[in-house]
Amino acid sequence: RKIRNYVETVKEDQPGYRIYIKDNVPLNVSDQSAYKALGIDEKKISKKDDPDIDRKVRDYMCGQYYDIRTFGAVMTTFVKAALNCGQV
Repeated sequence: RKIRNYVETVKEDQPGYRIYIKDNVPLNVSDQSAYKALGIDEKKISKKDDPDIDRKVRDYMCGQYYDIRTFGAVMTTFVKAALNCGQV
């Protein structure tokens, strides 16, 4: 937590240094930003339509969030039809 707080304070939401896991903020809020940035309609996500969607979302999240790159994350909310519960 100390490292996340430090990076959040020093980098102040600079691209690539945002923090995914914050106190009292649901992870789905950050997930929504990935959907929006990639132009994905979360209600219509399907691996049949785009087999590389997992990779695109993972790459976006790693590029935007410092703590995902540094500590990893288990993101289970993406592409529910083809759920991959593996860590990043």
